[in-house]
Amino acid sequence: MKFSSILISIITGLLMFLVTFYTSNHSVIPSLFMGIVGLVTNIWIGIEAKKRL
Repeated sequence: MKFSSILISIITGLLMFLVTFYTSNHSVIPSLFMGIVGLVTNIWIGIEAKKRL
């Protein structure tokens, strides 16, 4: 993956964390879980897309 793709994945994971954190009355553990899931899923999609090209 390119650096820009990794940066976009990190930003997406961070945004998912922040949205979940502020909408779930500041619960850290579920928010952290959602952020990590968003980051890993985004990286996985990027790797799969690169294989298909």
